[in-house]
Amino acid sequence: NGLPSDTVIGMTMPENQHVNYFLEYALVTQPVGGFMIDRRYMGRAGMGENYGARPAGVGVDGLILHHTGGGFAGSLEWLTNATSGVGAHYLIDRDGSTYQLVEDNHAAWHAGYSILNGREDCNRFTLGVELVNNGDGNDVYPQVQQDALVWLIREKAREHEFTRAWVETHQKVRADYKARYPNATNPDGSPIGYKTDPRGLNVTAILDRVFPPVPVPPPPQPDNTVLHQMLLDEAERRIALR
Repeated sequence: NGLPSDTVIGMTMPENQHVNYFLEYALVTQPVGGFMIDRRYMGRAGMGENYGARPAGVGVDGLILHHTGGGFAGSLEWLTNATSGVGAHYLIDRDGSTYQLVEDNHAAWHAGYSILNGREDCNRFTLGVELVNNGDGNDVYPQVQQDALVWLIREKAREHEFTRAWVETHQKVRADYKARYPNATNPDGSPIGYKTDPRGLNVTAILDRVFPPVPVPPPPQPDNTVLHQMLLDEAERRIALR
């Protein structure tokens, strides 16, 4: 790959770690448009703890957007911690670095109680994408992070053949669930709460870049040929009567 024996994607590593690093991980996809998917953390998430198998015959039909509510290190630890009970397919850091944590063909535990376009349990048929952000509405999503998100959604929409209508926020899919089941509770009897993520992100602007709106053609102009000829005929008739 042209890299020195002690260098992995710009990081200097001890020689003995270098070999193990490549043996354990399929590192990255080929860069596309300046971005790539880094798989170095694949395998940290636990089957049955952060993700599970999708139901038979169910593929990826959409994508749900989240904010992490904290920094990168803590978010990575939480999303791959067996005791957290949550997971995500992709984690995008503030600098645009995009990490895959769970294979697309598995269901990550990211959406919980949710409905998207009438379909319940979004974990079964969507990808979960987490953006590193405090989620307080004041923490700005850097432009490079937004660019990476646009790239990722575009790549996944092409790969799995889903449309704009199937890319949604955690806030919206939870609100739709609450609208259908206003009195639903958690197993411990506590009320199911609302979600706000990805708070502060202009999702419409992001999706306009991924799925550019189709221009509305101007209304057809009426054909005035017949009317024009009638007016000419009437003018000639009046001239003839003078």
